[in-house]
Amino acid sequence: MPAVRHCCSALCCLAHEGSSYVMIAEGAGSAIIDGATKGDVTTQQACCAVLSIISSQEQCRRQLVNMGALPALIALSDMNHTTTRLRCAVAFANLSAESTVQGLMVDAGVVSAVAKLSAPSPSYDVPIQWDSVINGDDDEEAPTTGGTDGQLNGEDHQLFCAKALCNLGCHNGSEKKIVDEGGVRALMMICMVRAVKQFTKQVCAKALLNLLNDENLVELLEADLVKVIAT
Repeated sequence: MPAVRHCCSALCCLAHEGSSYVMIAEGAGSAIIDGATKGDVTTQQACCAVLSIISSQEQCRRQLVNMGALPALIALSDMNHTTTRLRCAVAFANLSAESTVQGLMVDAGVVSAVAKLSAPSPSYDVPIQWDSVINGDDDEEAPTTGGTDGQLNGEDHQLFCAKALCNLGCHNGSEKKIVDEGGVRALMMICMVRAVKQFTKQVCAKALLNLLNDENLVELLEADLVKVIAT
């Protein structure tokens, strides 16, 4: 549906120009979430691109969550489409930076979604261009070859997931639920297996320390917390 893609590309451009708050105030937010939930596959992917961009605007994060963006993003994160999964990881990392919605995100099941997002996807053999992730100009069916400065690789994807879990771990009272829903295992896998860059590993270590309390101490030690921090 070319019309939908053009409209979503236009909305992405407006969001980049700092118009996200106006877009939401004018009712575009609800329409985008509705399209991400009820539209056909093309519409869902395009709307996910817009949600990912809007989530980067600090003043819009609480509004997106209040409008119902979390269930839409969680559903989209299960899509077998690499670019959409990446956009969901970015959105979760952005939204979780807002302290007033961290508890809501944990209760909504975002931890499980992020843990699944951090796992390898079958379509990761197709390089993704960062420009397409930002602008919504997804052309994944015509794979590019070779690496470029704009390529969004698996390392960046793992970093977004680690950031989301790290931010969510800052919410006092959610530590046990994050552990129970697979947050620790995901962080361990990112840090010890999937990540290469030291910064990503440091984010994982900080996330695990956020979860460290009397209730989770034994489980974290059994999961080799000391080894992760040493790494």
